[in-house]
Amino acid sequence: MSNGIKASDPLTQSWHSQANGNHTTKIILNFLRPSRSRSNNNSDPVVVSRPAPSCPNSSTVADFSHLRRRRPRSAHYDPNTITLPEKQEIPEQDVNETYERLEKLGEGSYATKMDLSKYLERHPTGVDCLQIKLLLFQLLRGLDFCHKKKILHRDLKPQNLLLDDSGVLKLADFGLARAKSVPSRTYSHEVVTLWYRPPDVLLGSTEYSTSLDMWGVGCIFAEICTGQAIFPGTKDVMDQLDKIFAIRGVPDVEKWPQVKSLPHYVPNAFPSYKEVPFKQVNILLAKLQKAGNDLLGMFLQLKPDDRISASCAMLHPYFATLPRNIHLLPPTASIFSLPELQAWQR
Repeated sequence: MSNGIKASDPLTQSWHSQANGNHTTKIILNFLRPSRSRSNNNSDPVVVSRPAPSCPNSSTVADFSHLRRRRPRSAHYDPNTITLPEKQEIPEQDVNETYERLEKLGEGSYATKMDLSKYLERHPTGVDCLQIKLLLFQLLRGLDFCHKKKILHRDLKPQNLLLDDSGVLKLADFGLARAKSVPSRTYSHEVVTLWYRPPDVLLGSTEYSTSLDMWGVGCIFAEICTGQAIFPGTKDVMDQLDKIFAIRGVPDVEKWPQVKSLPHYVPNAFPSYKEVPFKQVNILLAKLQKAGNDLLGMFLQLKPDDRISASCAMLHPYFATLPRNIHLLPPTASIFSLPELQAWQR
């Protein structure tokens, strides 16, 4: 593993302000509660989608003051926003059908063609190397915004990442999103679809931070590359842990002593698995080359504190071939506003 980048995002450090005594936290928690859509006299559109907490998408983010009104499944930010003119509603239906219909509803609407899961079904051997980088970078960009606002997504999976025809990726479905206020806060361990759930949560941990989402990023990264889930458990939690440990090795209690205190940890419950190089797991992971495999390993660390943060991951050498000014874009600008990437879109 490369030690050039350390996951030291300030968010992963302690937030000592309690929810009842911190004004910012109260705002976040109030935002996560259900609210009713209403029109006003300004030009802000009413968000149309199934109610769920909203955060910025992976390609475009904006000021936190925009996080209001009905809680859409997708982000409410230009240019990757799903909006309608005032007072126009869409009947409840399957989310993918809803996004398909939006493009026909007039000026100001925005269509998303499919989720990442459906896209990968069309690419069973993964996608090309540049597209892998662009999709992953957009995902990290959206998560970085959420994490800096102390919001955890908690349900990252390909089905919750939306794509349009131009390659723009959007983070969606914040139905399990939570505001994180203090490091010791207890959450439910029944979060994240099993294939994308980190080992600490599978072992019963209810105290977690942004590392929960970063494990999911690693799983999605590998899946974009190969077209297949990297840890496809078929039975239960123990089977899922076995799939993880068979590739990443069993936890080393000397490096991760806290694992012994997790509710479902049982010493010697699994074979003495050793870490396996990713290219031996799936030959398609070899196309990530050294830098990509190094970054993948930083996401998929068994010990949660060792996982790289979204902000640090965007600075990893794996992204060195992307335009340098991609890091200078204002938060409301799409990465495809760069001329170099517009050429790729065409």
